[in-house]
Amino acid sequence: HPIRELLRHRLDVRKDLPASENLSRIERMLNRLGRSSRVSRLLLADLLEIPSEETLSPMEMTPAQKKNETLALLEDFLLAILDGAPVLLLIEDAHWSDPTTRLLVDRLLKRIDKEPALVLITRRPELKTGWMDHPHASMISCKQLGRDICATLIRQVIGQTRLDDSVVRQILARSDGIPLFVEELTKAVVDAESVQAKAVPLTLQDSLAARLDRLGKSKIVAQIASVIGRQFSYSLLAAISDHAGPDLQSALGSLATAGLILGTGEEDDSGYCFNHSLVQEAAYESLARDRRQELHARIADRLTSGVDPA
Repeated sequence: HPIRELLRHRLDVRKDLPASENLSRIERMLNRLGRSSRVSRLLLADLLEIPSEETLSPMEMTPAQKKNETLALLEDFLLAILDGAPVLLLIEDAHWSDPTTRLLVDRLLKRIDKEPALVLITRRPELKTGWMDHPHASMISCKQLGRDICATLIRQVIGQTRLDDSVVRQILARSDGIPLFVEELTKAVVDAESVQAKAVPLTLQDSLAARLDRLGKSKIVAQIASVIGRQFSYSLLAAISDHAGPDLQSALGSLATAGLILGTGEEDDSGYCFNHSLVQEAAYESLARDRRQELHARIADRLTSGVDPA
């Protein structure tokens, strides 16, 4: 998904443009890559969900061949040299990636010794891959941030708000030098409008749950959105939500102001994402099982009836 969105952005492919214009933009990119074939054009059109009068028949390519050739196209796109400049490819939070994305990374690393490119991947230790077996790979283990840096981060988050030194010490102790934890625990204290050490949540999950609880009706919208996924569109959210129009917009505004969701900048349909997967998890876990099942069923009904999930 992120690589497909990067491709959309780089080609400026948009749903509000005629299909012919989007196909022309694909063709121009393929010409630059030296891959201007009918098959390449149709594969990328299919990947980017652009309607085309032509399609690839099962007689032309098997599913495995289509997947292999699509990955080869994405390799060329990601390693394309623009204006003679080397390529920096940054892949963040690879532990959340799907198997196909990891396969693409495997393929990229096999070419890295022949390309003027640097691939930088951040991941948690629990992700097990063969990436470190590559002769050109180097691993850098990131340690927790020091107390002074964490204290500076706390001051940046609180702005003009004043916190007792005891509160700052509690945040430093419970965040364990992890930037996300520092930010979220600090925001929880600020949102609670408390300067007491007892207001510091014991865990990040407690912090996120407390912040959601203080948002009132907006919490319900966050819970519904969490069932869709980390990323969600306004159209699908409105289709399955009991909120509508101004009320839904107001709730999304409150969530954005609180820093729990971000706009994704879609041109034709307002798209959003939770600022971190843990925020989505906290909202999802706060739902009763019956309510989750009901919302999953609503989403399935809407998707099968043709509502775009993107």
